[in-house]
Amino acid sequence: MRSEYRSSIRSKTLIRNALLSLMAEKPFDKITITDVVNRADINRGTFYAHYGSTLEVLQKIQSDATNELRTIFESMDYKNFFNDSEKTLKRISEFLSKDFEYYKMLIMIDGGKSFVASWKDNLVNFFSGISFLNSQGGENNEKYTAINFVINGVADAYLDILLGKSKLTLEEAPTALSTIVKRVMAPYL
Repeated sequence: MRSEYRSSIRSKTLIRNALLSLMAEKPFDKITITDVVNRADINRGTFYAHYGSTLEVLQKIQSDATNELRTIFESMDYKNFFNDSEKTLKRISEFLSKDFEYYKMLIMIDGGKSFVASWKDNLVNFFSGISFLNSQGGENNEKYTAINFVINGVADAYLDILLGKSKLTLEEAPTALSTIVKRVMAPYL
């Protein structure tokens, strides 16, 4: 791996981590580029080589995390998610456990609203666009509601785990949540 590439990755990581740690301390709109570069222990030129603003850093953090989670769902056999969601939920748990503190910090930003809303919307759109869920007739609204319920419920359960509000652990979540997913989705499969 070339040293410039490693340096770029290192700088972006320092910038992202600095912004996240600052956001745990004060509102986003009060954080300046100077705050970020001081926390990251880099110079302004390094910051501007990668980002134009703190908002751009935050948007990149959120889009990267959303894309990583979306990749987990898109790589699966969607019909099996509803029949055997435990496998996919294990992948989500493993994904979150690789950098638990990072994702915990990410969702704590503004209560995690923008990141979580983006993630939920992407997943609901992904599942609702699947042809086997879009049969003709009056079931569409019910199916969409069931999908929405499952996605939001699973996402909120993981949020509660990350925030320490749940007795479930990341290791226990796939088994417990998959049981609920199967029950809710059974009429639509």
